[in-house]
Amino acid sequence: MRTAEESYAEKLSIAAKAEAEIEGARADLLKHTAVAERLREIARQLEGTLERLSVQAESLAREGERASVQYTQHQTEADAFSHEINAARAHVSTLNAERERAVDAVVQGHEAVSDTEAELTRVRDEYSRTKHKLESLKELDERRAYYSSAVQLLFSEGSAPRDFHFIGTLADAFNVEAKWERAVEGVFGSSLQSIVVPTPDDAARAAQWLRENNGGAPAFWSPGFTAAVTSRMYKPMHWPAESRNDRRFRYRLQPKQSPRI
Repeated sequence: MRTAEESYAEKLSIAAKAEAEIEGARADLLKHTAVAERLREIARQLEGTLERLSVQAESLAREGERASVQYTQHQTEADAFSHEINAARAHVSTLNAERERAVDAVVQGHEAVSDTEAELTRVRDEYSRTKHKLESLKELDERRAYYSSAVQLLFSEGSAPRDFHFIGTLADAFNVEAKWERAVEGVFGSSLQSIVVPTPDDAARAAQWLRENNGGAPAFWSPGFTAAVTSRMYKPMHWPAESRNDRRFRYRLQPKQSPRI
């Protein structure tokens, strides 16, 4: 009996151990089942994620193609812009060089203007001096200050009444080029101050008038006395009759040909 009880107890112990092992296995099964479910859920999630990633990959591939096309276009534009930038830089360099030349030209222009202004001032001063000198010479010529007192007296206004006619001086009768003036002066000398009268009678009356008015004794010249000499080179001009009686009228001679002195 005791042996049977011990055997039964032993079997109960074995059964209890088996039940414990079964419970442990059931617990492990439940735990592994839960883990498997979680893994399957994770797998489904991963599959969905992979599908989304595949779609995104396709979209990104298309975006990559469009980006590649845009990149090519932008690269072409960038090359064009680079070429334009290089051309603009070269143009800027050219403009800078032109600006430097322009600045140099402006500086030279200012210097030239300064020099021109100085030259203009000098020319104005010279013109003023020459003008004053010319006015003085004109005044002296009008007053015949370089002629003898007899000539000045004959040409003076408001002098005593006179009964003769005179044409001018011998110097007034010449019309020569400037290069021959000194030669003519050298040949004729003081004879250029001779008074030209139409006739010898006018010369006599003029000499008498000058003696009476303390005018001295100048030399007279009448075309009638020297016709053989002067007609070879000169011819008298034909003046109106009313001009011949004007004592201020100057008898001018014109050369038939250029004189050879």
